[in-house]
Formats: sequence, C-alpha cells, structure tokens
Amino acid sequence: MIHHREPTRKGPSLNDCLHVGPSLTQLLFDILLHFRCNRIALISDIEKVFLNIEVDERGRDCLRFLWVVLQKEEPMIVVSRFCRVVFGVSSSPFLLSATLRHHLQTYIQDQEFVNKVLEELYVDDFNSGEDSVKEGFKLYRKIKTRLEEASFRLRKWSSKRAELMKMIRDDRVGKEAARPQEENVKEDDDT
Repeated sequence: MIHHREPTRKGPSLNDCLHVGPSLTQLLFDILLHFRCNRIALISDIEKVFLNIEVDERGRDCLRFLWVVLQKEEPMIVVSRFCRVVFGVSSSPFLLSATLRHHLQTYIQDQEFVNKVLEELYVDDFNSGEDSVKEGFKLYRKIKTRLEEASFRLRKWSSKRAELMKMIRDDRVGKEAARPQEENVKEDDDT
C-alpha cells in the first residue's frame, strides 16, 4: 500500500496540507558529535516504531483511506481508517518524538538519562555509547528496559567492542531461554 503518493494533478497533496508540528528531532550533526565523544559506541534501532503508536479514536477520521475490493459483479469501495501512526505522513516524525518524550518524562528523577536519550536518538535510531564496557552494558539494560515499558522494542544492537556485544547476546539469550516458547514460532534474529 502506498501511503504517500505524489499527486497526479497539479496542486498540493493531502500530506502537504497537514500540520507537521514543531521539529523535536535533534540535528544529525549534534547527534554525530555526541556519538564521537564516547570511547565505546552503542547503537540500536526501535522496531516498527510508528506501528507502536496508537492514534486516539477521535483522530482516526483524519486517517481515512479508500480500499477497492474486487468482486465478481463490480468493485466495491470500502472506507477504512488507520489506528496506528502511518509511516510517510508528514506529521509522523513529530508524533513519534512527542510520544517518546512523553514516555521518557516518566523518568524525570533520572534527568541525566532522559537528556542522554533525547540527545542521542534520531527518529528510531539510538546512537550512543559510554567510556567503559561496564557502563555501556548498564546503558543497554536501562534504555532497553525503559523503552520496552512503552512497547518500544530495541533491536539491531551493535558495537565494535566484542566484549560488550557478548554481554548483550548473553543477556538476550538468557531472557529468551526463560520465556516460554510457542510451537512453530520463530524469533527474529535482531543482532
């Protein structure tokens, strides 16, 4: 399904008419500067980030779309609404940033952590690090746990430090082994 298609006629698209909200995303240059200050890099990605954000019932009418159902007699047009934030809609980055900020503010007692995450998160990519493997693993556990509380799953963890990656893999394997597995369910390999 194409959510953002260039208009075939002259004039603005619906996406051009939407209010995008203020930019809450850090500048990429600033994120790269912060990233380079760390001795040990740690990066990750939030899985299916826009699909994790539910649109309030009152706002769903703004996300209507038409779907053509082909039948034997004649095609039928069905009107549906998205219930999740749609990737490609011009306001989606603002909605994501505002949602993440709202969740992170529940940890206001750990303002240093909140500031670090907000300064080192670019849309759905976490680009951070620490000065030691021990601190890097502590950061991994903290951000992973806190974002999972809001149903944001971090994946594709990466670091040049083999020791840190081993600790992360061991942590993931330990958690997966403790979790009951259903038959015929294959877990994603997200390292």
